[in-house]
Parts: sequence; C-alpha cells; structure tokens
Amino acid sequence: MDYLPHPQSISLNGEFIPETTSSLQFHEYFRWLFTVNRLSLEITTDGGSLWTEIYGRNGASTYSVNGSYSSTEWDSSWKARSVSLAGWSGQPVRLRFIREHTLFEDLAIEDLHFHDLRHE
Repeated sequence: MDYLPHPQSISLNGEFIPETTSSLQFHEYFRWLFTVNRLSLEITTDGGSLWTEIYGRNGASTYSVNGSYSSTEWDSSWKARSVSLAGWSGQPVRLRFIREHTLFEDLAIEDLHFHDLRHE
C-alpha cells in the first residue's frame, strides 16, 4: 500500500497503462474549504517513490480573528473535471488523490471514469 499523507486520501489500486487519448474524469464538490485545504491528483511512474501533482485545487475561504469567514468560490453544485494522462502514454502509472488539511471542509469526489486506459 502506498504512503498516504492524510487518512482520507485515496490510492487507486494497481498500475494503469495510458494511451495518447487517455484521461481520468471525475466530479468534485467543495464547500466550507479554507485556503489551507487542498485536493490533489498525483501520478507516479516508478512504483510510488516519486509522485507528481497533475491536478490540484485549493479552498477559497478566508477566516479572520473576529471569527468571521467569507468565500466567493464555494461550489453550488458538482463540478466535472477531466485530467489528461496522454503525457504518460505507454508507461505503467499509479494514481492517488490527496486531501490536505481538514479545517471545516466539505470535500467530495465521485463518478471516476477512466478513458482509454488499461489496468495491469
């Protein structure tokens, strides 16, 4: 099992072989996320020694010392995302989602779809 920096991170089991048209599509939902919160999608080609972020998003809320907070970028609905894996065509890769920090957040991902990707 891969080292996961946060207990609510997700490592996708096994290796995948992308093609030139490969992508990972998913839906995400961010609410109550402060700027210290982050969702990342990472890839490795060496079995997990070195991970590279290929998608990332920070929260947008700020918090002041008087106890108030504000955000102009909370999601009002699920957001569709698509991440190309074409740059790793023909190479065995592993993928993981990393959720950093847990400060008043509501973060979810769902409906993962792999396109033109072989599972090894």
